Amino acid sequence: LVKLMEDYLNSQSGMSICFTANSGNEFLIGLSKLETPPDVVMLDLRMKDGDGIDVLERLINKEVGFKKIIISSLYSSSYLEYMLKMGVNAFIPKDTDKEVLVTIIREVMNNGHFFTEEQINSLKNLQLTKRPDGLAASTKNKLSEREILMI
Repeated sequence: LVKLMEDYLNSQSGMSICFTANSGNEFLIGLSKLETPPDVVMLDLRMKDGDGIDVLERLINKEVGFKKIIISSLYSSSYLEYMLKMGVNAFIPKDTDKEVLVTIIREVMNNGHFFTEEQINSLKNLQLTKRPDGLAASTKNKLSEREILMI
């Protein structure tokens, strides 16, 4: 599946895949070997050696010059606020159509983020005081009420 997606995205005008990784450690090693950081990275929340949250936590502590798209089967509105706190630019379900994915990547590149109308409405109504169950990362980077209103 990764190879098929890589081939498809590489065939799109203006898109080029730097590398793919099957685990968080493999991703971080591959990232460290790049001379120029990518414009956008896509991460899954479930990986062989941990999860995408672990990778996001490591990226928070570094100044990264790229945007982050999380694509996951764990997609739900309760995770959305947390993903934003982790600096994610888009949070989408794993079953997103490949043509729609290309549109989302371009939207993130051009506007810095992608949110569906449903996600925006969910954020307006969501008032989490703690992280969703099952997430391993800390919640020290909570969004303020003003930040939520700006979204």
